[in-house]
Amino acid sequence: MKFLAALFFSAVFFFTGSLYAQNKRAARKPAISEIQLNAALVNTPSLLVQDKADAGIPLGKVKKWLQFQIAYKFSQATVNAKRVFEDMKVELYVRHPAPEGYAWFTGTQYLHCVMADTERHYVALYMPPSTVTRYISREKKAKDILKNFIGIVIISDRDDNILGIHYFDLSTGSKKLTRNQRNAVLAAYRTINQAKYKFVNGIWPKENTPWEWIDAEKYDLPRPVFSNPGKAQAKPMPAEQNTEEESGE
Repeated sequence: MKFLAALFFSAVFFFTGSLYAQNKRAARKPAISEIQLNAALVNTPSLLVQDKADAGIPLGKVKKWLQFQIAYKFSQATVNAKRVFEDMKVELYVRHPAPEGYAWFTGTQYLHCVMADTERHYVALYMPPSTVTRYISREKKAKDILKNFIGIVIISDRDDNILGIHYFDLSTGSKKLTRNQRNAVLAAYRTINQAKYKFVNGIWPKENTPWEWIDAEKYDLPRPVFSNPGKAQAKPMPAEQNTEEESGE
């Protein structure tokens, strides 16, 4: 598979320091005690009303999205403190093999407001079918597409303090990573700015996909839903009219 280094979102990349240089973001006691990531190939949700029996694209030719679903839970201490997190941020960094090196894909989900409770919280990000087909694989089987992904999930507050970190390697399946495996993922992340191919925001937040309002009650509310933080403007009201009828003799 041939990569084009001149692509516009390959040329522009985020400026980020490695985790070991981000002491100001690190929390002594993480507010989030558990993070999980599951990846799957999924079909585009369809609300189309078909008026013909043979309408639509044959299922065998449908290109699938790559869904990254992130689940997390707050620590009991955070729950007990009844903390509320405004403008939380969930960052996803994913690496995949590429010719002569590796390609990194990033995505960020901004959240409006999250209240710490004992429930499991969910965030979903998606890689569009065109990206999967062009830069990952044209295979149809999930095991052939998902086996080479490694990466990191970073959840932070509005001040960029880290609330929780999760390292993953999809080649291990559902097994928990060993310390050596986590260190290997971290070492790869530390060299992210030296990677040959970088696709900033190549993984899309839920509100930028056909899933925007699907299962909305399950997922944390995205911050972009409230896109206008300004105050409501009062409209000028017409002068009051005297509606009382004048009486005469």
